[in-house]
Amino acid sequence: MLRPILEAIGKVFYIGPEPGMGQMMKLINNLLSATATAATSEAVVLGVKAGLDPRVMIDVINAGSGRSTASEDKFPRSILPRSFDYGFALGLMTKDVKLCVEEAEALGVPMWIGQAVKQMWLYGLAQGARSRISPH
Repeated sequence: MLRPILEAIGKVFYIGPEPGMGQMMKLINNLLSATATAATSEAVVLGVKAGLDPRVMIDVINAGSGRSTASEDKFPRSILPRSFDYGFALGLMTKDVKLCVEEAEALGVPMWIGQAVKQMWLYGLAQGARSRISPH
């Protein structure tokens, strides 16, 4: 009954009958997005420090196997221009990454990369909080 309405605004997936399965899928998807953004950020910073042009780097990455939604959308639209307005707040992404890692721990699934990504986003959140209260 609601499917046609929901399909008008996006793709609709049936995740499963158990409560919380849709939420788990959302957390997993956001973990992957956060990971791509963090890894792409580190790679671009490395390249810039080595003297590469960040815009050229993103073009090369997008033509190769390193391509992701972070490099295709977030970097050209909001990270390189430094507007950082790509539609999902730092605090919300940090919350979702943290929740995903906690769910993995509860299920006994090791999240080596997820833990590292969680720490990076927590660090970013802490840096943002500091910059809001520190005079420039």
